Amino acid sequence: DARYLLPQHEPLAIMRHSTHIRALVWADSTAKVEMKIDGVVHPHPAVYRGKQTTDARGDSVKTPLWAAPWDPAQYDDGHVHELEVTAVDEGGRSTTVRVPFHFSLDPVPLDNGSRGGWIMRQSFPDIFRVSGLISYLLMAVFLVIIPRMYFVALAEPRAWMAARTLAHHKDETRVRHLWALLRGNTNPLALAKLGLALLGEQTKFLVSTQFTAQVYFASLPAFFYLAYFFTMALAALPLFTGLLIPSAGPLGVGSVYAYGVFIAGEWAPLLDSWTYALASISALMVLLVYLPVAAAPPALFYSPYGATGRPWYRGVAVRLAVAVYCTMYLGLPTLMTVYTYGFPSIVLGYSRAWLFAAAAVALYVLDWRPSAAQHVYVQVPSGVRQEE
Repeated sequence: DARYLLPQHEPLAIMRHSTHIRALVWADSTAKVEMKIDGVVHPHPAVYRGKQTTDARGDSVKTPLWAAPWDPAQYDDGHVHELEVTAVDEGGRSTTVRVPFHFSLDPVPLDNGSRGGWIMRQSFPDIFRVSGLISYLLMAVFLVIIPRMYFVALAEPRAWMAARTLAHHKDETRVRHLWALLRGNTNPLALAKLGLALLGEQTKFLVSTQFTAQVYFASLPAFFYLAYFFTMALAALPLFTGLLIPSAGPLGVGSVYAYGVFIAGEWAPLLDSWTYALASISALMVLLVYLPVAAAPPALFYSPYGATGRPWYRGVAVRLAVAVYCTMYLGLPTLMTVYTYGFPSIVLGYSRAWLFAAAAVALYVLDWRPSAAQHVYVQVPSGVRQEE
């Protein structure tokens, strides 16, 4: 089919030396197969060339192969031609399939750009590779490296945290004030202006508090170094190791990295490795956004006057959503990996099984143990440097 040519994976040049047109026709009782090229009946009739055999249960099995001689040189003129194959069974029912073809290595442009053609033209290996690389770099730089470097560079972490807390309380007060004005106003123009102002203030509050949470998280060694390890492991260590080719025995043991598969002493850059990596990257990214906020005391962000119980991000619905997300993107894939590639994929699953186990422990410590709701991390951690 000239619309879906793959020159790098298909020996398209041998079409110029082919001797027959071949068609696979599945039917209970095929009576006739007719072929046309560019609307003209092919001068050589199609003949059944398949074989009839018997399977293990004694049923008759027919290979659905029909063939007709042709001269490819007649159509090697640089134009697109159309092959039409019509199959008719003994009951008179028919099916027709039309396939465009030419002898160039360039595919015919699809004319269904609004109905999936645009998707078909994309290079998914490049899309997954680039999106995976960009996602990883953004996660590593902005959620792990920069917050830690910022924390280490602080001369007085306690004073900085106090100043950030005061600024967040002021921003939160402005947000609450805008909400109050919005609820008590009926003027459409005023509502639009207040809505835009509220959107800006709310965005500023969420971004600034997230940065504070990331820096606070960087000061907690038990959490930060685990996060740092898994971030670096995604780039340096295999996602998992297992029996990738069971029929090959010990030679079939290989490791799946984010950027390819290493097996039998050779690298194989496969699309599957990037899809595996994106699942781990997305799960780790969610954890690196949520866990710093969960570990930080709400008093860093909300003033005592504005606090009305547990913050929204500490509610059961949010905590359950994060747990379900990690289970879907780490837990279930881990079980599938073990089922497919064997038990070693757990022991050597640095960025999948290990990441799921660490995520489960972290979410339990911060979210699900009885004392988690009391926010035990209310003091500046011991790792914070103070002036003597």
